[in-house]
Amino acid sequence: MPKKINLKLIKETRIKLGFTYNDMAKALMLKEPEKYYRRENGTYNFQATEIPLLAHKLKIPMAKIFK
Repeated sequence: MPKKINLKLIKETRIKLGFTYNDMAKALMLKEPEKYYRRENGTYNFQATEIPLLAHKLKIPMAKIFK
């Protein structure tokens, strides 16, 4: 059974650290901030290759990103 991404933790941590959607899009090598926004809000799923980049940028252990 696939694990769910903890979107609430990701959003709260991003805001706490003061990162914008643009900052996060650059960290995940996305072309537009809207692409990150859609992932953070659950419209699209984060890709497997983006999870380590996300964890690094937000300084969260990868295990905590999953519920």
